[in-house]
Amino acid sequence: MLHEYALDPSVLTNWQSFRYFFENFGVPQGRMISQYPKKWKKLVYEACSGCRDIERSRIEQRLADIDDRLFRTTALFDAALPWLVNAETNRKAFRAVISTANPSRHDNIIIADDISDTDPLWRVDREKPVLRTAQELAACAGRLLEHAREVLFIDPHFDATKPRYRNTLKAFLEKIPEPGKLKRIEYHVSNTLLPGNFSGSLQEHLPRIMSRDVTITFIRWQEANSGDSLHPRYILTDRGGIRIEHGLDEEHGGPTADVSLLDSTLFKSRWDDYQKNTAAYFDKAKAKPTFVYVDEFSVTGTR
Repeated sequence: MLHEYALDPSVLTNWQSFRYFFENFGVPQGRMISQYPKKWKKLVYEACSGCRDIERSRIEQRLADIDDRLFRTTALFDAALPWLVNAETNRKAFRAVISTANPSRHDNIIIADDISDTDPLWRVDREKPVLRTAQELAACAGRLLEHAREVLFIDPHFDATKPRYRNTLKAFLEKIPEPGKLKRIEYHVSNTLLPGNFSGSLQEHLPRIMSRDVTITFIRWQEANSGDSLHPRYILTDRGGIRIEHGLDEEHGGPTADVSLLDSTLFKSRWDDYQKNTAAYFDKAKAKPTFVYVDEFSVTGTR
């Protein structure tokens, strides 16, 4: 659902082109720009050096806000060679390479001026049915988790005593290269169980499926009178989020769950809903909290 593209800096030499690609990349669009090479933004600055002052100023302002549309990459880059030559050599690392030319006629290089929503390399599915197995759900969320610095799992009915929840949590964590280095990992749930029963089940069942450098904070919420329900299930990160119908648990035997990328407005709203100890989770129109913070418990892995 989330695809990585190599975007030639020489494509972004005017405001019209830059705005088009800026608006068509990001988690909600299902497309991310590969930071290829690491100094990709600097190359874009250089590419637009011939722009008029107003154009260049607009591009610079948007470049300052483009990080949530970028993916770090391990694809090799030789600074002594032109960008396109590098991209041709490493083109299999990307869904497609977008450039101003395709002299070698490679299948997965798209000419920027010819991009169309009918192009199968450009068209992406932003929602799709996924088998409700731990591995399939984790694979669907994998690219988002791989590049996250903050991760919030949202499932009000999480139950640590049930393998179907533990299996998916373990699979999700395995998609994060260095989970111990994340700023935070949180799991947001409903406060239906007594605190002692809930915290006891976490400590009994979870540490052995988590590596010892990982700590997850489980935060419990109570529904307020604003009308919003804790029912929807999400995986939210600092880059964006996805919604997973039915839940973050697996169910073998053929059922599927509809998985969809959140648009930016809905993502921002849900992200704010689950920020504890701030006014962010208040419905400002009603001057009431969307959800009420109850308590939290932290679990550290032992594996």
